[in-house]
Amino acid sequence: MPTNTRWKCPFCDTRGSKEDLCLHIEKNHMDELPEGFTPLRAVFHAVNRKDFNYVRPCRICKKPTKWDEKKGRYDFLCDNPQCHSSYVAYMHKVMGDKCGKFRPTETAEGLEKMLAGRKISGKYKFSNGKEVVYTGSYERKALEFMDSVINIKPEDLMIPGPPMKYVLDGETKIYIPDMYYIPYNLIIEIKDGGTNPNKAWKDSRRRTLAKEEYIIKHTDYNYIRLTNNSFDQLLHVFADLKMSLVDDAKDDKAVKRIIHVNETSGLSAIHAAFPKVNNNDVIVVNYLQNNVFSGKSNIAVADDIKFDRIFKENSVTGILEETDKSFLKECKYTTYIVSGVKNKVYRQISSSLGHVVEEGFLYEAVFGHKCYTNDQIMFEESAKEYEDYYTNLHNIDSQINNILRG
Repeated sequence: MPTNTRWKCPFCDTRGSKEDLCLHIEKNHMDELPEGFTPLRAVFHAVNRKDFNYVRPCRICKKPTKWDEKKGRYDFLCDNPQCHSSYVAYMHKVMGDKCGKFRPTETAEGLEKMLAGRKISGKYKFSNGKEVVYTGSYERKALEFMDSVINIKPEDLMIPGPPMKYVLDGETKIYIPDMYYIPYNLIIEIKDGGTNPNKAWKDSRRRTLAKEEYIIKHTDYNYIRLTNNSFDQLLHVFADLKMSLVDDAKDDKAVKRIIHVNETSGLSAIHAAFPKVNNNDVIVVNYLQNNVFSGKSNIAVADDIKFDRIFKENSVTGILEETDKSFLKECKYTTYIVSGVKNKVYRQISSSLGHVVEEGFLYEAVFGHKCYTNDQIMFEESAKEYEDYYTNLHNIDSQINNILRG
């Protein structure tokens, strides 16, 4: 999560961003870290104004919880399964009391019976043997990704999420999110993307926007709308939440929440303008073609052909960072699409984001071998060159907005 705040190093007077401080501590203060501490953990304590003796108490039993380097924070709950069950019951009760129980399916018990009875429902068995109920193929695929790629513990998931109410056309309605990821206070809503702009799709979109407006304005949840099982979207929000390093939103009212609403430009009028890009394809931007940029990397990896998010290696620090299309304004570049590698590449990006990486890290992540020359990508058989869509982006956005308004 980009921020202009500069935090003070817990060991000296150096100030910098969270990412910069992690690098600073790694270079200068490793021998001063307490036993069991990493640079990320030390920065977490600095950001949250905690001394090194602090350990986060379990939200239920108040016993100490463990530090999770992958999440970038302490667990919200201890390892006792009863604490997890108690927390889920508490969330359902608190939100249920706020919403009111208008019908049986608005209770946790009623929902479980309803979900189990649907033909598209089933149970997914996690690697640790625990089973959770899913409500459709998209939810099942999301659970498989969370289990096999991100290694999420099923105990950290609440499925379905806590019920809440929202207002649509002056009428109060009940909304039950698909999932709630407890450690990040994250509501996960899984959608098919709405690739068919008919009347039913527009009505569904109106309901979705009303629900999201309620979450943003009236709750303290982080939120992601995950569309079309594009799991790089999930990796993005997890990377942002990891580097937010906030123990609890209530601890710092100035902390910005993480809201990722992933729209699709998959309308029929728009699809004709773009090449077909599958969920597991990756967009590669070869941008080291003039003297404006120089340094460690000659490619960047884009989120999609609109360049809404771009990952690149910082030419000065060597840190793998997330940026946007603005850095391409003064740069000559070529766009390529590489098929079938996105999941592999984004796993490596997710684990290395915010850290110093070796020269050519992204190139090797995409193509499986090192880059030796700036024009090497031209000879990669798997890289298919496409025209520059970035310069025509405003025209495409106008078409999308016109269709949505219609």
